[in-house]
Amino acid sequence: MQNTNMLTTFEYQEAIRNYSESRKRILTTLYEIEPVVDSCIIAENLGYKGYQAANLHIGSIGKSISDHQQRKPKIVYEHKGKDTYGYFSLVHNHDGEKWVMVKELKQAIKNLGWV
Repeated sequence: MQNTNMLTTFEYQEAIRNYSESRKRILTTLYEIEPVVDSCIIAENLGYKGYQAANLHIGSIGKSISDHQQRKPKIVYEHKGKDTYGYFSLVHNHDGEKWVMVKELKQAIKNLGWV
């Protein structure tokens, strides 16, 4: 999957600046562990029993970023018979071998002093 990011580091900073401690923890954990091969590894590092919870939270963060910037992600996939935006792609993408955090988001996290 190609990185279809369309946001700048500054736009990410503005979108995540006032995140809760819970969302900061998710993003800083991803920052520290990615790239990873399997979403189960992400879930384990976040303290979830399964990858579904991790996927839900990552998608929610992506939607929050999308809503803040009033832009939809370029990735669309079919889910339960309808087209669904791939909000996860505003957080990380799969490069064919592993999950990798979007570089502009990674820099924004660093710029905000979260890591």
